[in-house]
Amino acid sequence: MLNEIILKLKALAQSSGRETSLLYVSDHGESLGEKGAYLHGLPFAFAPKEQTHVPMLFWNNAMLDNYNLTCLHNQASKAASHDNLFDTLLGITNVASTAYQDENDLISLCKTRNYLAMYQATESGTDSDSPSMELE
Repeated sequence: MLNEIILKLKALAQSSGRETSLLYVSDHGESLGEKGAYLHGLPFAFAPKEQTHVPMLFWNNAMLDNYNLTCLHNQASKAASHDNLFDTLLGITNVASTAYQDENDLISLCKTRNYLAMYQATESGTDSDSPSMELE
């Protein structure tokens, strides 16, 4: 299913010239017999890692040079949680908000100079193709 979505995002990017990205995070894991458990509702303190460790996948349009791939690879090996999702999504989509916390954005350190220059141009109003939004 993710492959189909990525193929559609690639086609959209090629036909429209717009940036496309995908951030996939499972909401919870599932026990399929580990330690005799067949469910997904155990309290966190008792749940096996199969319920608390879930996949996260970030894909960005290859036509864009927005992220340092070595940095993303290094970030992928670090522990993260659903607590990082909000700030990471705000960072990917360039939504400015007083609620944004850079230290919770999993990929903010990996943005390239090209990306940061594009974003700063958007903020100053010189680039109308890459809109930024503000949230309070």
